[in-house]
Amino acid sequence: MGVALDIDSMDVEQLTQLLAQVRLDKQFNRSKFFTAYDYQRDFYSAGAKYQRRFLMAANRIGKSFGSAMEMSYHLTGLYPDDWEGKVFDKPILAWAVGITGDSTRKVLQRELFGTANAKDKNSLGTGAIPKECIEFEYLERDGNKVLSAQVKHVSGGTSTVEFRSTQQGEHVLMGATVDFIWLDEECPYRSMEIYSQCVTRTATTGGHVVITATPENGMTELIDMFLTAQANDGETEDDDEYLYMQNATWDDAPHLTEDVKAELLASIPKWQWEMRMKGVPIAADGLVFPIAEEKVIVDGIEIDSGDDILWSLDVTHRGKKGNDPSVLSLLVRKRLQGENQDQTITYLHHQVTFPENGFADAIADYLLSPDNRYKYAPLILPSDAGNEGADAMGTILRERGVNCENKSFSNPVQSEINQDWTKKGTSSINIETGLTHMNQSFHDGTFKICKHGCPKFLSEMKTYIRDNPSGGTNVKYKGKKDHLDSGRYGFMSMVGNRCLPAGQTQVDSFDFNNGFDMGDDYYDEAA
Repeated sequence: MGVALDIDSMDVEQLTQLLAQVRLDKQFNRSKFFTAYDYQRDFYSAGAKYQRRFLMAANRIGKSFGSAMEMSYHLTGLYPDDWEGKVFDKPILAWAVGITGDSTRKVLQRELFGTANAKDKNSLGTGAIPKECIEFEYLERDGNKVLSAQVKHVSGGTSTVEFRSTQQGEHVLMGATVDFIWLDEECPYRSMEIYSQCVTRTATTGGHVVITATPENGMTELIDMFLTAQANDGETEDDDEYLYMQNATWDDAPHLTEDVKAELLASIPKWQWEMRMKGVPIAADGLVFPIAEEKVIVDGIEIDSGDDILWSLDVTHRGKKGNDPSVLSLLVRKRLQGENQDQTITYLHHQVTFPENGFADAIADYLLSPDNRYKYAPLILPSDAGNEGADAMGTILRERGVNCENKSFSNPVQSEINQDWTKKGTSSINIETGLTHMNQSFHDGTFKICKHGCPKFLSEMKTYIRDNPSGGTNVKYKGKKDHLDSGRYGFMSMVGNRCLPAGQTQVDSFDFNNGFDMGDDYYDEAA
């Protein structure tokens, strides 16, 4: 924790010395002036729970320097006061690994030491690692390249950082036991082999492997593995709890203004835009939502008293491995004006993400807050509301006064694909049914996403894929989906008219469930 300075009491000489020190720090101790973006902070924090992390990111958003800063923290032990990620309390051996020797020097070496030229003594120490922490007498060079360096650790010992490139294959990564490995970009031919070697190097130390990459090679086996692990997080007993995938786009980097984005796009082939702007794999076969984001988003909407609304919830699997959150969504349906009053547009208005701790009480606290104007809108629970079961969760929420519907989520009968609509009770929770209706509504313009209220929903859309795009009965889905699932429950519940006019949800009622539950008659009529 820094000591507050009483600048007002300083004389001219003291102020001059202070300004000189600030200039030196800005040049040689950049960590003092580094403020992580939200996406970087999330990625750092995930290190407290996951040993292998993959940041699949757009170009020019600071992914490499952000990871260089994390490596600097681990090498020196000088963590920020608000650090929530992995902490090494002793010196470590770290590897910075690029694809070629040239890319390693021009990216990783430059970000960590401030220069791609190891002979430039004036610039060494202007990168993420503070100059005062670098043991220059032990700096190992080969021409312009830094091969290895000793870095002072706050505990009193010395960490080591070594640079490697994978151009000659995974054998260059054999033999050592390493605490932290940073892989910058994916090898286009042997990414799984390279990654496997890195995992082996960190296995005995309980070390960490971090990957930062723009997915220029498409949906690789390595990306697919991380997406699959995220989809199954908390569901299996395998290594899923060690794997973390995060996506970051141009919108996550405040330094990229609209003018800068336009200038960048002018020099990028259009077929690469999604990959360069959003970190989306090129030619992502099986992508569930193959539609440009600009076609589905709106900045926001005003909710009128006659609009239909409801809440929907995706619940964390409490007690299982993983840390998938609970996600609450507000859905709004508006009727078009003029001659098209029989047509509607549904909006995913905003989503609220809850960590596992707090569970039902945290959700009830939010819904019943005086600041929530729509506290009595119907709440749709998923059919698998955690280990406690939908009924138990519903009981807790109802006891708190939440308008939690008795019937958990299911697709309305009239929405089912290849179902006999004449039979009562043929509704299901089939995922493909919901995804099909969402996709169709996206393309029709009848389902829109409020950009500022649902950033994680939009992020998950970009990497959610089907394992077998040709169809069949064994369709599997890969990618993060907590926010997608919550939105899907709400959207399909809107299709089933399990909503209320917004004006009615602002008035206390003591007959929520009997009055608002659709009941068997609804399904008979729909059939």
